[in-house]
Order: sequence, then structure tokens, then C-alpha cells
Amino acid sequence: MPLPPCSPACTRYAAACLLAGYGWPAVTGAPWAATGPAAGEYLYDAALHALFLGFVVSMVFACSRTRR
Repeated sequence: MPLPPCSPACTRYAAACLLAGYGWPAVTGAPWAATGPAAGEYLYDAALHALFLGFVVSMVFACSRTRR
């Protein structure tokens, strides 16, 4: 059974989630660009945390469609 078409509000929500998701790699890369990848394990952990929780979760929310 195909999904119903997405409403304009759903499209705006998906677009906002995609834009936020694509911003997270910049947040992740900024500390590495400033200090280098050998800055320490805490920076590495923070970068991975930002990437996986920011980017991946935003993409999951952007790709999910709500059914009414």
C-alpha cells in the first residue's frame, strides 16, 4: 500500500531536518580543522557524538513520514 502524499507542512519539516542534518558535519569538522585530529580523545569523542547524534538522527527524522 503506497503512502499518502506529503503535506506542505511535512515537506517544510523534512527540509528543515535536512538542513539541520547537513549543518552537523560542519559542527563536527570545525574543532578538527582548528586543532587537528590528534588533539585528544575527548575531542574525538565529542566529534563522533556530534556526528552520530546530530547528523544521523536529523536524517532519520527527515526521512520519516507521519501517517494520519
